[in-house]
Amino acid sequence: MKTHLRPAMFSCFVAVAALILTGSLAGAADYYAGKTITIVCPYSTGGTYDRMSRLAAKFLPRHIPGNPAAIVNNKPGAGGVIGLRSVYKAKPDGLSLIHFTSPMVVRSLTGGIKDIDFKKLTWLGSVGGAHYIFALRSDRPERAIKDFQTTKKPIRVGASGPSSLLTQAPKFLQRAGKFNIRLVPGYKGYNPMALAMKQNEVDGVSTAGSAVRVNTATREMHKDGTIKLVLSMGGAPPPDSLKAEVAALPKFVDAIADPKDRDAWVAFSGLLSASRPFATTPGLPAEPAAILKKAMADMMADPEFRKTATDQGFVLNTLNAAEAEKLILSVFNLPADIQDRLKVLLK
Repeated sequence: MKTHLRPAMFSCFVAVAALILTGSLAGAADYYAGKTITIVCPYSTGGTYDRMSRLAAKFLPRHIPGNPAAIVNNKPGAGGVIGLRSVYKAKPDGLSLIHFTSPMVVRSLTGGIKDIDFKKLTWLGSVGGAHYIFALRSDRPERAIKDFQTTKKPIRVGASGPSSLLTQAPKFLQRAGKFNIRLVPGYKGYNPMALAMKQNEVDGVSTAGSAVRVNTATREMHKDGTIKLVLSMGGAPPPDSLKAEVAALPKFVDAIADPKDRDAWVAFSGLLSASRPFATTPGLPAEPAAILKKAMADMMADPEFRKTATDQGFVLNTLNAAEAEKLILSVFNLPADIQDRLKVLLK
């Protein structure tokens, strides 16, 4: 038997629904109105994560009801762990966000980070991925894979903390690729590492292609020929301005002779497709979590944000909160033998 709402009852239903919706929107606006969101960048100023954090601080509040303020707080150290730990332990009020590199989760998998449970973070989405490359000063003669493996003079490569991609990627070059690399640790992010390469303190860096384009020092060195891109390591597509150059480079996976090492690199490099996630504190209540996830998705679809980011050299392969969380946490489902090999390669 069909049922029909009387006109009066239907009008009442619509009014109640509208009231609920209006109240929900008002509640969302009330939650963030007059507040300040802090986006923690766990790396140094001037690098790509710093610049993306500042873009988010500009654009994200536009998509949050209540139009809160947003600031960036750089907390470099330990390859990003110090900054991440500060957000992980922050009050779960939706006011502390973090923009960091997703392969950091592997350090948890291998026992390098023991006090952060990445499965408990509130994931908000990923603004993009990275295509990793190996860049060398042009006064170094090596260009082919065999050259990197057989050179008598070690290639000095800058490194950051153990949880940083700037350290993890060259460790793969050194250990899985058998490149004659000497890691030079102590740099607190990409910007000081780029300046060190300019000053000939290091010979090379393993980094995202977008970092070469976004960072002022490496962009100028690449343009004037001081540095050359010599190896494609894989990941997300490279910036359009580098696509032709990267396509002509030898591929790192072809340098890995050991099948287990190759499988470990393939698993690790899969994270590069979501290497620029945003997250916030564990235990965030459902309402502010939903607000932030929607705001992040709306920001990533914002034409002005996309144009600004692209103009700065970023490659926007965006993932929503659920997609980013699924991809990033997939490393915890890797076969035991691959997990064991990662432990060896990244120790």
